[in-house]
Amino acid sequence: MFTPLVTILLACAPTPASLSVAGESPVVVHELGTLPLPTVQVLDANGNVLPTPEGLAFSVAPPTVATILGDRIETHADGDAIVTVTLGDLVVTAPILVSLPDTVEVTGVPDPLPSAGATFQLAARVLADGDVIADREVVFASSDPGVAVVDATGMVTLLAPGVVTLSATHASIRTDVALVVTAAEADPAVPTQL
Repeated sequence: MFTPLVTILLACAPTPASLSVAGESPVVVHELGTLPLPTVQVLDANGNVLPTPEGLAFSVAPPTVATILGDRIETHADGDAIVTVTLGDLVVTAPILVSLPDTVEVTGVPDPLPSAGATFQLAARVLADGDVIADREVVFASSDPGVAVVDATGMVTLLAPGVVTLSATHASIRTDVALVVTAAEADPAVPTQL
């Protein structure tokens, strides 16, 4: 009698072998608030990306810098933090650098300072730990608009002799520039009437 040989092939799901974090490392943020959890890829032994399974666990330390809040990371203070992602025995980490603005740098004050009637352009940029933070609003102001005015773009007009402080402010960070404005010298070619 003949007995048929039956071969049964079982399809097994690939086994996760490692985890990787997509994106830039470290993630640098310049304000307190929330940011998304890192994107994690699960890889098999051959480096192929597998569907992300349930059970990824996220934690962050130290909690004084950042914490996990549901599906987001909440930053609390300036400093370095490490996000740890686990899946069973697999672990991957992702650094976060919270670098808050600490300086407003002002340039463009001429030396020597011109006299009343002159104009010049100030420039301001916001820094965090010495690095420029792009696209940050700076508000300019004058302590005495009778001596000098400064517009929203940093254009300064010296109006009259006196002492004035021009300020450039971002959030609670302020830089002051003190100026002593002198009277414009009379043009010797223009006769004065007696």
